[in-house]
Amino acid sequence: ERLQKGSWIHRRDMSIARNFLHLTPELATYLRQHALPQMQEAVAEYSWVAPYWFVTRYEASVSEGVQRHLLDSPALFQAKARILYEPQQELVKYLDVPAFAVGDLFYMQNLVAALEAAPAEFCVAYGEFALCIPYM
Repeated sequence: ERLQKGSWIHRRDMSIARNFLHLTPELATYLRQHALPQMQEAVAEYSWVAPYWFVTRYEASVSEGVQRHLLDSPALFQAKARILYEPQQELVKYLDVPAFAVGDLFYMQNLVAALEAAPAEFCVAYGEFALCIPYM
């Protein structure tokens, strides 16, 4: 409800990367342990304010801008992976192409975070049967 009130959405758009910029694993753990509800709310608001945050070199911006800066995607992706512990199947939906032909560190960090994330469930097959256990 709070997210959709007011006409100042253009002022909130520039703050997508702000809270999660250069997120370290240690800080992510601390935020998960001590401020998880606030982090969930922040990620939800940023996803609503900038629904195309994951698109590399997105060619739209608020007001007079022509392109979003490159920091939104890795900041929010790392928050989803390292603070919210989103499963691998959800994270890979937000992996776009690298911003540069060679050496895109942000893309590599996002790719590693997606590979390190736990799958949504673990399945063991035995003959015709499979046992699947969902991760929490």
